[in-house]
Amino acid sequence: NCRDVAIRASRRLKDENPWGDRVYIANYRGDYVTRAGATRTSSRRRSSRRRLEAEQVTLEDLFAAKNGVCSDYVIRLADDRIHTAFYVWKAIERGIPLYLGVGATEIDRNSIGDLERASDETRAASTEKVAAIKTVARAISVDGREPTGPPWPGAIYFEDVSAESSFDLVEIILASALQQGALAG
Repeated sequence: NCRDVAIRASRRLKDENPWGDRVYIANYRGDYVTRAGATRTSSRRRSSRRRLEAEQVTLEDLFAAKNGVCSDYVIRLADDRIHTAFYVWKAIERGIPLYLGVGATEIDRNSIGDLERASDETRAASTEKVAAIKTVARAISVDGREPTGPPWPGAIYFEDVSAESSFDLVEIILASALQQGALAG
């Protein structure tokens, strides 16, 4: 569906409109799709399942299709199951910035049992995200990419902030990005 519906529709929006360069696919989940096996119940009476004979779609195929629409940067959502290193490599390979998402569940105050522990985990995760973005930014600047404003050099972005978000955790993420984000450091 991502490749056949969402990407096709997004490509059309991008190609046919003067604002099309702002179109991207936020809910791309090709990492999950390439690992999920399609199944079908073979009989109503039996609960056994068998794999459907379906076209094999690889993560590389879906990434290439998504990058055909989102060609100015690489984006990794908080819920993506593929390690950040894959996205770092793809961004460097294509010479484009990296965006790393912070999901609503990562900052949802209702799902936090221990704020001190969550703060430490958030600080560590933010540090890793900043390091990944800096790795890409340094690599693509060495190859001649000039800083021209967003999306340079990439960003940690919040996928969803609401009244249920812990602003203590949001502040930790922002502080990590501000303290560690400079390329000179």
